Amino acid sequence: MSFGIADLITVMVIEDGLAHLAAHPDHLNFILSPFFKHRAIREYVGAKHISDCVSYVVNNRIYVAPYYQADLGKVPSIVTVARQGEEQQFLGDLGDYQKNCVVLPPIKYFDFIIDGIEDDRTSLLVPEELKVEEQLWPRIWVANGSFKAQVDYIQVRPGLSTKIALKTKVPDQINYTGWSAQSGEREKGYEIHASLDSVEVNAVLTTTGDYTVHRLMSIVTRYCLKRGRLLFDHYGFQVPQISQGMPVKEEEQPPVYSTVFTIRGKLTEHWIANEFDYIDESAKLTLDYIAESEGKKDVKLE
Repeated sequence: MSFGIADLITVMVIEDGLAHLAAHPDHLNFILSPFFKHRAIREYVGAKHISDCVSYVVNNRIYVAPYYQADLGKVPSIVTVARQGEEQQFLGDLGDYQKNCVVLPPIKYFDFIIDGIEDDRTSLLVPEELKVEEQLWPRIWVANGSFKAQVDYIQVRPGLSTKIALKTKVPDQINYTGWSAQSGEREKGYEIHASLDSVEVNAVLTTTGDYTVHRLMSIVTRYCLKRGRLLFDHYGFQVPQISQGMPVKEEEQPPVYSTVFTIRGKLTEHWIANEFDYIDESAKLTLDYIAESEGKKDVKLE
């Protein structure tokens, strides 16, 4: 599947990572621990910037959206955009060949009524004038409400009701009207073809204010992407590799900084090449018999 959703997958991964950090601030402290561990670095960047970053992630929602629906006026934000191209075409497009099926409702052939049920409750008695024997055959299904049973055989009894023997007992308190003859549950199969694409997603982090905060938010973004490798894979975006570009100062007053993160990976796209009906086991069968004798061969019996 996976057509056109690489940027959406990236949004899901980043939001999942941010939600995880908001619920587990100790994890946020852990990834920022290098700023605390070394005294010279801690004094250089200032402890307040670090605490501000932790507070912002825990208490606020960073705006994350795909580019085509993003409000570019919202800051801080992470906006995603994707591009992809075929990398590997399989012979006949059968690289990820599979047959899936869906169950379709049965086909109703006709409705009928009954005028009785035999004492053992395994046979229906149908008015002779309906001539159901011309429309029923063994293995077809009959149904009434939630009850459904397969026909075993049909017995025509001149002057009496036609007997429809079933493979399942008829429950008590069932209506004599509202019966129908129908096929079994049908299955439609789909032949799925595929090709493998090389995908590249850009996630642009934009913040306003001090650059040090932008640096820390970049670390948080990179953490979300790396933490989400298995989630990428779950959505079909495989072997993601994350890289981070250089920060760019977009505006002077107030200062606005942006950093582009690039996620490259593989994504297999699928489509339906053919569809077909599976064999209905309750369908009517037509058999031809050929008789042979010493004197003459290939005599067709009608």
